[in-house]
Amino acid sequence: MKGMHMGTELTYQERLIRFEIAQDIIGLLMAHCTHRIHEEQKKDAPDAGKIAEWHAEFDRLVDEQYELRLVDDSEIARVLADYGPLVKARYEMASSGD
Repeated sequence: MKGMHMGTELTYQERLIRFEIAQDIIGLLMAHCTHRIHEEQKKDAPDAGKIAEWHAEFDRLVDEQYELRLVDDSEIARVLADYGPLVKARYEMASSGD
């Protein structure tokens, strides 16, 4: 299976780096879900619907991370494109003190 990146084939090392970054990005989103669940549970009147939604999102991310394969360049590219900006935005918001 050949991977394409900007018109050239990825080296094994490039593919491995992209795979690890995709796994880390999913892991950061899972951590965000866990944080949101924890913060909601601390409230006097936690919203069970929100908690259930975040648990479902966490479970979906676990499945997605587990099913991610080093040889699946298109899925890795999708994770990087779809989730990378979300993680970046959340990091920037947290860094700005908001």
